[in-house]
Amino acid sequence: MRFFWNSGVLLAIGMAFLFSLDSALTARVSKTVPLFEYAVASGIIKWAATLVINAISKESLCGRKQDLRLVMLPGVLYGSFLICLYGSLGLIPLVDSVGLFYMNPVVCAILGRIFFKDPFGPPSILGLALVVAGVLLLNGSSFLFQLGDVVWDARKIVGVTLGVCSALGAGVAFTVIRGLRNSVSPGVISTWAFTFQTLLAIPPMLLGFPGRAVIIDDPATIAFTLIAALSSCFGGFFACRACQLIPAGLSTSIETTLLIWGLLWSFLFFDHAITWQDILGVVFIIVGAFSVGMDGPMKSFLMDWFSSINPWASKQKPAKEKFTEAADEGEPLLAETL
Repeated sequence: MRFFWNSGVLLAIGMAFLFSLDSALTARVSKTVPLFEYAVASGIIKWAATLVINAISKESLCGRKQDLRLVMLPGVLYGSFLICLYGSLGLIPLVDSVGLFYMNPVVCAILGRIFFKDPFGPPSILGLALVVAGVLLLNGSSFLFQLGDVVWDARKIVGVTLGVCSALGAGVAFTVIRGLRNSVSPGVISTWAFTFQTLLAIPPMLLGFPGRAVIIDDPATIAFTLIAALSSCFGGFFACRACQLIPAGLSTSIETTLLIWGLLWSFLFFDHAITWQDILGVVFIIVGAFSVGMDGPMKSFLMDWFSSINPWASKQKPAKEKFTEAADEGEPLLAETL
């Protein structure tokens, strides 16, 4: 278990699976439960779970430096993009929603260039083009190639807008977490994120948007909500921890493998027919995300990691330590700038 918790790559892989399960079950539950009522219910479950975990690990909700600003900032950003993602999942098809969301590695790469001076050369430009093409292909099954049959009504426009906002918010959130590094534990970040998710979802729920609140008494719906909430909870832990161990570009690039799971869940839960456009779109997004990441610190990290497991290579420091040292030397802690 300790090996898993200290491996950023394994955490990112686990994060992708858990987030995909959360997205699929959220889309399923939102068919019978108003979206923001579900967001409140799942937020309370996740908030309670993180409080218990923090109590067991004796983590302060003010962070290790006892600065409330440091923990609230990533919490607000994380909670905000979760609300946007949930809104998108309830309004447009699952594969379209997650496709839009996983433009966030490109946002991470751009912000990394601005704030951490990460490279942004031809691989990043190529990756950006591939990600955009992949998103268009994924959305093409309902938006591009059937324009005569599909009307861009308010539901679809809002769903796509929320999907784009979720990608932007996630990119900013992961960049902030990268800047904080070990100043704030994953459990504390997650607690505040789920707190703000719940608070942001309460007003639209009370206003009856997009539907009036209902009593959740169906056992299957309760079970799906509980599983989805816990999947999102531990996925959030894994995401924050992975960003602290490996470059954010590598973490979010691995996370795009969620799209493969997304296709599987769409087929199993929603009878979504997998088309060549879906498969090609997923391939484009994953290849594009890794291309963007390879233009930054991910490249040196992976080269060091492969060297460390190669018995014929000369001995050198573990990749995680080298990345941490490079970050300490070249990246100012966000805590020091606030």
